[in-house]
Amino acid sequence: MYIFNITFFANPFVFEFSMDFSQMAKFGVFLVPFFFTLYNGESGSKAEIHKWFFYVFYPAHLLVIGLIRLCLLNF
Repeated sequence: MYIFNITFFANPFVFEFSMDFSQMAKFGVFLVPFFFTLYNGESGSKAEIHKWFFYVFYPAHLLVIGLIRLCLLNF
């Protein structure tokens, strides 16, 4: 399954660029050094509001994405 498929018409030769999930996941390796530089050895916040925010946010954003998908597929 392709995430995006871009065709460039800048010159007479058509160049097609396609990338699927497995190819895109390989680019995550380049982010590892960046995240290691951000880590300061301390654990994250233990505030109760942060925990509940993510408990609510995660299913809510999946619901919104699903509704958008249903709306787009019905047209």
